[in-house]
Amino acid sequence: MVPSLAVSGPDRMEQGTQGQGEPLFSCRIDNAKVVTATLTCLSNGSKKDQLAQVEVNEDGIVFIVTGRAKFTQSQGTINRSLFQAFQCQPQGGRFTVDLNLLLECLQVFGAASLASTMLTMSYEPNQAVLRLTLEEQGVLTTCDIHALEEGEDALDLAALASAFRSSPEVLRAILKSEVLKEAISDLSDLPGAGSVRVAVAPQEPHFHLAAGGVYGALEIFLPRSSEAFVHFDCSEARAWSYGLGALNQGMRALTVAKETYMRINEEGILCVQHQVENTASGHSTFIDFLCLAEETGEEEQREQEEREEKEEEKGGESDAESMGGVQQGGGGFE
Repeated sequence: MVPSLAVSGPDRMEQGTQGQGEPLFSCRIDNAKVVTATLTCLSNGSKKDQLAQVEVNEDGIVFIVTGRAKFTQSQGTINRSLFQAFQCQPQGGRFTVDLNLLLECLQVFGAASLASTMLTMSYEPNQAVLRLTLEEQGVLTTCDIHALEEGEDALDLAALASAFRSSPEVLRAILKSEVLKEAISDLSDLPGAGSVRVAVAPQEPHFHLAAGGVYGALEIFLPRSSEAFVHFDCSEARAWSYGLGALNQGMRALTVAKETYMRINEEGILCVQHQVENTASGHSTFIDFLCLAEETGEEEQREQEEREEKEEEKGGESDAESMGGVQQGGGGFE
């Protein structure tokens, strides 16, 4: 699985492609940082093998990563408009590579040189090889990455996306990524926190994040009138819990995103899309994330309603005592 690295000139590149079949796709981008930044948002940050399914069609390239527990799915889309040259077979295709290995090859000249590195990519189906050619200040480096056998992940990707579409959406909101990044960062810094409770409602506080740790708990309220929201639409009050580690995986793009589109369906499947603007080209790339809830939310909703009923009952008792013994009527929401 070690890539073949070679410093080569144009003649050697032409010789290396002789005798090969027609590639599935070939493309060139003058700023390798665009591709690297997208893939970094999908990476879990560990050195362990992490597989990425690469889907290529005439619209561009999509990188898809599934979490080990199959509870999450991340997807990075690079439209063909971001490339200076892009060619693809009409039928398109897909293959699987090691994401960390791909990132390592892209940064062979160093992370500081990415913006000035020209990247050419092509995939040869007959040899199952993804070829990267990087040029920086006249130096050419070619990296060949062998594709891996496709496993069950390809079916899981479609199943998770289909499960989200099959259930009505409870929440649709567009948030400023910077505000959401600060909220997630605060929750992540809570010692011992393992999950995050996300509660949404048509009425205030509208959007509520909460987590508990070994030394206490943290709650963050974001009303729809705050500067956090560009758009907020919620059909009913619901609540779900998500693993903090899984949530952090889907929020890695917040550091580079401008706006984040968040949706949650009735089953608690969280769908997040980050818009990452490329200042050089004026185009955007998109990072999508799907995450299953730890619970459906129905049990938590019942518990929330019970707490609200008890609070209302207590409030009614206090009113009765202050009014000289007026009897309390039935409490709770109808």
